[in-house]
Amino acid sequence: MSVSWVPRIAAIKSINFDNTQSLSSANYIGLVDAWLHDGRLETLKEKEYTTGDNRWLCAKFKLINAKVHNTEVRRFFLHRILAEQIDENGARTTEKHRETKCRNGKIGANAEQLKPLKDALVQENGPPKDRVAYTYKQVNGVALQTHVFPAKDPSKLSPAFIWFHGGSLNTGHWNYCSVLCRSLQAEGFVVIQVEYRTSQRFDGTPLDALSDVYSVGDWTIKNANKLHINPKQIMTGGFSSGASLASQWQY
Repeated sequence: MSVSWVPRIAAIKSINFDNTQSLSSANYIGLVDAWLHDGRLETLKEKEYTTGDNRWLCAKFKLINAKVHNTEVRRFFLHRILAEQIDENGARTTEKHRETKCRNGKIGANAEQLKPLKDALVQENGPPKDRVAYTYKQVNGVALQTHVFPAKDPSKLSPAFIWFHGGSLNTGHWNYCSVLCRSLQAEGFVVIQVEYRTSQRFDGTPLDALSDVYSVGDWTIKNANKLHINPKQIMTGGFSSGASLASQWQY
């Protein structure tokens, strides 16, 4: 959509971004969400948003902070944006947004609202108890990780199952479908759950995600002995878009 399209400009001008009474209106919230979704396209063209993690989050935060002046409305939308990001993509690398904005009182209305965000951050970044996290690739300074759940018998080489989460290549978290993956582990597989580039976190394309699929496949074969994997027994799978990606890998 062109930024100079007259109906677009008129629609944006019609929004009262500082009206606290509108926060109870689903139509108003939907309109602001649409504005954010549209506006982040231009913001992502700016140099500081062309690299790094959580790019859509960064772009939307900039838009809200620049356009909304009422403290209550700003808090509402900053909290909403961050909560959605964590719910759909996980909490990884969101620390600077959550911590800074919480300390300054700019995000979230109260401690009760902030608690689930803080808990998610602790869970995401805490030491793993049942798996080992490895970096299989660095992209623009961001470490992409595999989360390896070892087979029950480490004394022998086991088959591996590489799992790719779903999310339409737009969102998603490596730990989607954990029940299925733990069932595969119980059946004797080394299960590798993969973090790959999505559009919301990395402004990634399907080709970026596919590149990550091949990178993690190569990484798995290279580290087969270390991971106690039989390199001739590697399966791939996934859910939704993850299944599409898994089907493309060959070795």
